[in-house]
Amino acid sequence: EATEGEVPLTQVAQAILDQFTAADTNEDGKLDLVEAQVTDATLTQAQFEALDLDSDGFLTEDELNTTLGNEIDAGGCCRKNKNDPAGTVKKLLGDWLLIGLSMFVLLAMSSMVKKRR
Repeated sequence: EATEGEVPLTQVAQAILDQFTAADTNEDGKLDLVEAQVTDATLTQAQFEALDLDSDGFLTEDELNTTLGNEIDAGGCCRKNKNDPAGTVKKLLGDWLLIGLSMFVLLAMSSMVKKRR
């Protein structure tokens, strides 16, 4: 929690996250204290350490999103379409189309094998 006059940690995290790409000058996907202070010159060592959830001396977008309570996209097609019903329907229809085509090919091959006997 922020003490009187101190900016809440979530606000600090959001400010850093908003400028993460620009602040990541060496493009390694993480920010050290100096890089993070580019986004907020008032960022203290204590705030940085509080945001550095794995205590490795760097901030990542995942750590900032975790602090903010944002859901982190760990990949996978199902998670990407979570808030996109149309995308989910398209994916499911595509899956069923592939299943149908696979079944058709298997039946065709089965028929060809039976005719050769």
